[in-house]
Amino acid sequence: LTDSVIILDEAQSIPVKCMCLFTAMINFLSHCCNTTVVICTATQPLYEKIENKLLYSKPADMIPVMDKYHEGFKRTHIVNRTERKMKSDELADMVLDVFDHNILIILNTKAAVKELYKEICDRVDEEVEVFQLTTYMCAAHRLDVIEEIKKLLKDGNRKIICVSTQLIEAGVDISFETVIRSLAGLDSIAQAAGRCNRNAEKCMGTVYVVDYEKENISMLPDIRYARDATKRTMDRFQGDLLSKSAMEIYYNEYFFKRKDEMKYNLPALNDTLYDLLSSNQKHVPSAYQYPLAQAFRRAGEHFQAIDDKDMIGIIVPYGKAKMYIEDMKKAHGGAEIKSYLKKLQRYTINVYRRDKVLHSLIEKRALEKVGTDWDIFVVNETFYDEKNGGLDDRLDLLVF
Repeated sequence: LTDSVIILDEAQSIPVKCMCLFTAMINFLSHCCNTTVVICTATQPLYEKIENKLLYSKPADMIPVMDKYHEGFKRTHIVNRTERKMKSDELADMVLDVFDHNILIILNTKAAVKELYKEICDRVDEEVEVFQLTTYMCAAHRLDVIEEIKKLLKDGNRKIICVSTQLIEAGVDISFETVIRSLAGLDSIAQAAGRCNRNAEKCMGTVYVVDYEKENISMLPDIRYARDATKRTMDRFQGDLLSKSAMEIYYNEYFFKRKDEMKYNLPALNDTLYDLLSSNQKHVPSAYQYPLAQAFRRAGEHFQAIDDKDMIGIIVPYGKAKMYIEDMKKAHGGAEIKSYLKKLQRYTINVYRRDKVLHSLIEKRALEKVGTDWDIFVVNETFYDEKNGGLDDRLDLLVF
């Protein structure tokens, strides 16, 4: 990486717990390795204000005086509808009231998407195409649905409603006339706005922010903290919520509440991962004679950029996966099974062990374990509904 150029896209999505590790790494690369690091994001976090701050070059911005470009590139305006919580029927009514030809609704949980999707389907006729996108669908399935939506949007002959989790907010080049975003972090709202009037098809698109009561985010602390920070920002700021000024208030609120998490806390060790990789004072004997005291192995054992240790993989019978699954069942030995698992990655859903749908599938004996060395299962095809959101525990598995 020495003397190279590194471009980091969507840098705002770096977990708060990794923040000090991230800034230390970037500072080392840029100041010790002569590396040029370009950080790309529409919503720049305040890296220069945290405890282990990022040491920007001068000038820090590749494009000076960004504010003067804000109005020129403005394609959407935000409408705050969070004055009260909305029930499913109220949100469905709002969707049908504000959309003209197409609309995207982004919610915070898979369960909320399923409920609103059903509520909307019960209210529309066959002239309206209704889609849902969640991580209960495998990657291959989601991509096929997104491509179908893109085609329909381009043709412009059908009315379209898409209900999705935040998976559509980054890396998906798609444009809707109107977007409704359930209350979340201001950075997520900005990302949602990026799916509205993306190519300036009209003079100005509208992004509505709502507070949907059917979302249980008690187990999603990142979203919970971000929502609270957005509420406080809305209370303090009356202008354009996508402006640089609003983002600075938001990140001040968000980072201030979570400043004690930024060194990757390890409660079991009463330490932080950042300290393990620096002075490591708590775990090195006083008589330690070597100059390097960092606990690299222990840090490696505890580090997870994405917390997936409490998840299991479920292979779904979608598309080519059906053929791969049958061939895998006939495989001999771990190496051959492993080769099929690699092919099946795009047809695998990762589910938390606490997920109610998972427990329901286990009770209905809908899962078959793959070998003995992997925490991976194949779901019976009766429980994968390609038309209605993928993985589904509501179907009854017939056992004779």
